Amino acid sequence: MASVGRSKVVGMAVCLALLAAPVAWAVPGATASPAAPPVPAVPEAMAPVPATGLRIAVVDLHKLLNESRLRQEINQNMEKEAEKKTEEFNAMGKEIDRLKAVIEHYQEASPERLEKEKDLLLKLGRADALEKWEKKALNDRLNAAYLKVYGAVTAAVGKYAKEKGFDLVLRYDKQPIAGESRGEILNQIFSRGVLYFAPQVDITDGVMKEINQ
Repeated sequence: MASVGRSKVVGMAVCLALLAAPVAWAVPGATASPAAPPVPAVPEAMAPVPATGLRIAVVDLHKLLNESRLRQEINQNMEKEAEKKTEEFNAMGKEIDRLKAVIEHYQEASPERLEKEKDLLLKLGRADALEKWEKKALNDRLNAAYLKVYGAVTAAVGKYAKEKGFDLVLRYDKQPIAGESRGEILNQIFSRGVLYFAPQVDITDGVMKEINQ
């Protein structure tokens, strides 16, 4: 029987498309019309224009998704369910081992042995099919759990921001950038939405209290 291991959730990296700045091409041999007025020079960089009255805040999305009370409750429920399923698979494994030992007491090709071998094959097939189904069911439950927690986080962010008068809330990530390949590292770098913020605009703790109410 295939062994039933602990399922691992691998987070998918976010693919980002980098758009190159448009390049102006000169036309060979073209001359300017003498009647045309001079074109004023365009500065290479324009100073950013502040959004007057716009209040911006940031949240640690990773922390909100993984440390909220709702997430902990979901984890506990899934761990209990996993323990129950493990007990069921262990019982099936013991029954299969017992049946294998019984088969050895019968002569080769005897009717009794053939019947026991048929029973063993059926149990092995059922265990294999059940394992595959449980893995898919676990994946579906994990997806539903992520969406549930994310929905609670966005609702709490919106409620808290509205109460405190914030117009825009951005996410930031405190997790260190690490990866085995340059692509993984670059994906993490370019997925960072905020490079700097003043500590006073971080509303993560306030939102966490809102989620945990």
